Amino acid sequence: MSGVIDQAIEEILANYPYPAIIKETGATIRSLAESLVKLTPDRGRLLDIGCGGLDKTIVFQNLGYSCFGCDDFQDPWYLSNENFDPVLEFARESGVDVHKLTDGYEIPWESGSFDVVTMTNVIEHLHESPRDILNLAGRLLKPGGLLLVAMPNSVNLRKRISVMRGRSNYTPVRGFFENDGVWRGHVREFTLQETCQIVEWNGFQVIHKKTFHGMLGNRLRNPVARMLFKGISYVRPDFRDGVMVGARKPPDWTERQPDASAMEVSLTDAWISGE
Repeated sequence: MSGVIDQAIEEILANYPYPAIIKETGATIRSLAESLVKLTPDRGRLLDIGCGGLDKTIVFQNLGYSCFGCDDFQDPWYLSNENFDPVLEFARESGVDVHKLTDGYEIPWESGSFDVVTMTNVIEHLHESPRDILNLAGRLLKPGGLLLVAMPNSVNLRKRISVMRGRSNYTPVRGFFENDGVWRGHVREFTLQETCQIVEWNGFQVIHKKTFHGMLGNRLRNPVARMLFKGISYVRPDFRDGVMVGARKPPDWTERQPDASAMEVSLTDAWISGE
């Protein structure tokens, strides 16, 4: 199966307008693809929520899924037509149906019409609870359909070392300080356990969870240091930089409503424990 995934990635590398982006995201795409083909051997209709540059969406299309993507495309890079129009054109030529979100989570596709919904590097950018976007995924999935969520690991080894050195585990403060308008960067990252929790709290049944190296090859250039990092992460998988959770929509799934009493208990417990 790895050969099929390699071929799907090579196909997009040959024609994608910005191949450097694929090289940056390739490890994440590969890890996602490995989980997808393992959990959904029959492929089917796939919706990529927060599809961004559509690189991974096109790879999934090359793997045999019938792919759809949606995003508000409001990050600065996407607002430049010179940047984004070639990507959008290439995605549509590849057979991907792309929709721009303009009013919250209003989308043109029918409820229960997708076999797979993916969300990659989306939830950590939300200023609100992930409950609503997970409810959207639940509405769109068929009973038994797969939800696949991936994001950065909030407790990876690099961040633990930064905190031990008295530095922040957040994204660099200069970018936040210089930002004009609504912050589009990371708001709250999650651990693997927390990612499982939010998916389960939304009524899904977790069937797959793992950590993976998504950015290691790009961010740690020294081969000796990279080998050491991989060795440590082999012993402690929770040190890897990415988390991924796969879950099924049960037949009796219902949308999750906010629970004020649970929120109050959580805040009280955090105050008592000092967390």
